[in-house]
Amino acid sequence: MAKSVAVIISILCILAFSGLSQCHEEPEFFVNGQVYCDTCRVRFPTRISQPIKGARVAVECRDRDNGTMTHNAIGMSGDNGEYNLTIKGDFENEICEVVVMKSPIAECAEVMEGLNRARISLTSKNGLLDTHRYANPLGFITSNPLFQCTQVLAELDLSLD
Repeated sequence: MAKSVAVIISILCILAFSGLSQCHEEPEFFVNGQVYCDTCRVRFPTRISQPIKGARVAVECRDRDNGTMTHNAIGMSGDNGEYNLTIKGDFENEICEVVVMKSPIAECAEVMEGLNRARISLTSKNGLLDTHRYANPLGFITSNPLFQCTQVLAELDLSLD
């Protein structure tokens, strides 16, 4: 009986110490979002907005005090304009954003100022338990609106005027 208790206590101690060693591992965050083409030049997605496959996106983290870049990860959007980037590390003292960099579509390559970046929190010290971070849709704007835009905006009680 005493041997069994000693074995159980030994196993529990080993498990406790293995858990402590994992406490110092850097967290891993999964950043997800979508890149689209604003085909109506209205600066928000509509039912005829088009996802952009192959758009270059980056996660940039900058020091809060001096603005120095502390981390930069680049990825591409896949099918349906969706991107998934894995970021390792805790950036509690940085401001992190997803930024669209380049569109592969010549007719939809103009950056939508103000909608070309989305702030995300990449720290485990903010009360969020989930390690997935979802950025707002980001995009580029077409040179000329599609002819269907008038109808689409009328459905939303909006107009191009």
